[in-house]
Amino acid sequence: RLEAFDAKVHGPISISRALRRRLNSTHEDSVRFEPVQKVYGFRPNMTVVRYLNWTFRTSFLMVSLSACAAHFAITMAFAAAFVVIGYHKPDCIQVAGQPFSSDGAFLDAYALSWTTFSTVGYGAIFPGISTATSDILSCTGITIMTTLESFLGILFSSFWAAIFYAKVGRVASFAPVQFCDPLVIRYGVGVMTADGESSDE
Repeated sequence: RLEAFDAKVHGPISISRALRRRLNSTHEDSVRFEPVQKVYGFRPNMTVVRYLNWTFRTSFLMVSLSACAAHFAITMAFAAAFVVIGYHKPDCIQVAGQPFSSDGAFLDAYALSWTTFSTVGYGAIFPGISTATSDILSCTGITIMTTLESFLGILFSSFWAAIFYAKVGRVASFAPVQFCDPLVIRYGVGVMTADGESSDE
């Protein structure tokens, strides 16, 4: 039985049936889902929130190093995927007009990865197109991967730009005021009196 306690009359007050059913259902749901939360306790939203709080507490150097580490991790992961695609479909990755080869495979794949991630534009290394391969449908995988990486690159730039902008704005919001504990009051010649006249004492 669920009861509420009134501090004024010091006695229990019965809760309505509708409220009692709602509280019981909420209690049952919490009990039902508690084991699931313990087994699958990872919550991505809270991880992002904790990371954002950390970026505000730490220095600009640590935030920059964190951004560089994330950049290298993402681009190297896509480079590994490009190596696998290049081995199976060499014509889908063009290196200086030639199909993808095992010579310097990872370096070529990484060059394609960071170029795609930063969206600066392709140069000597680019994904296969209709003029480079006869079967363009076989390069669907590399097209999807490069599209996904470029989209993540845009989100990555926006995310870190927002973090740095917020940190700079937070620093600029603090007034450059310096406080000092000792305070000295000196009376002497030239001190204005209450009536606005200068005192010679």
